[in-house]
Amino acid sequence: MSETSERVGINITNEGVALSYVDKSAIGADLKVCEYRRFDRPSEIPSILESLAHDLNLFEKDCVLVLNPSFYEVFLVDAIEFGETDKVSKLKESVEDLLDFPVDKAILEYVELPEPEGSASAMGYVIAAQKEKVEELVDLAQELQLNIVAVDIAELVLRNVAMSLPEAEQGTLFLYLSEETKQLLYVKNCSIGMMRSIEIDLSSIPSGSSEFGEQAPVGEFVDALTQEIERSINYCETTLGVPGIQQVVIAPSHYYLDEAVAQVAQNTSMAIRTMALEEVVTLNDDVQPEHQLKCLLSIGAALREEVLV
Repeated sequence: MSETSERVGINITNEGVALSYVDKSAIGADLKVCEYRRFDRPSEIPSILESLAHDLNLFEKDCVLVLNPSFYEVFLVDAIEFGETDKVSKLKESVEDLLDFPVDKAILEYVELPEPEGSASAMGYVIAAQKEKVEELVDLAQELQLNIVAVDIAELVLRNVAMSLPEAEQGTLFLYLSEETKQLLYVKNCSIGMMRSIEIDLSSIPSGSSEFGEQAPVGEFVDALTQEIERSINYCETTLGVPGIQQVVIAPSHYYLDEAVAQVAQNTSMAIRTMALEEVVTLNDDVQPEHQLKCLLSIGAALREEVLV
């Protein structure tokens, strides 16, 4: 098992490659590299990765890969108790009727949730990833002589970001919005208690390239986000036995959310704020601001502490 404090995180989106290089120590995490490079065709991905690995001298570095959300599914199930030899069979049995692809072509992992409070039943999440897509991603990275220590999913690398925030000690909802994935999580300390992929229209929210500037209409987005937060609070209370959630932290993005956040906070009577990346990592002077917003998932991957042998 590797004990190095240096780790590379790679996230390949539908439009580009995000790579982050983090050096962790007892006093914090330094973001040494944060690069995002667009591509016009997926066939360009290998050459982009090779160029990044060469330019940044990343060969043989420990690396965590983020799987594209379209390549896996997450299911909430009753807690599963495993014997010494029946983990695979029990995981298959729990999701084989739910998957959109054959269970024999899936890589299955189980995330145990914290013991619920009150009368709620113990629960867990089963993650079912398309084996072929995982192998393609690993093969691609291994050709660059990167040391693959884990393949992770968006929800869990976002947990790595959220657990560093002060609100995580008491427990907080954590919202991440991008074109490809929209996640609402509940994180307490180092544990994740809820993973919800939400459907919410971002078209009314101006981005960094929007012609509307900061005055764009946000009414529909505010209503939708208010409903998703209230739905998540109810879900945590009734299904997971997590009472009294009072705060929401929003991950940084290239959307102008200040007006919407203020309205949602008023609607829900919750403490809601947008985090700054500097709360989680120390930024190198060379890190470009526009790359930071594209690299949050790869940063979360590089922050992963546990290592797979």
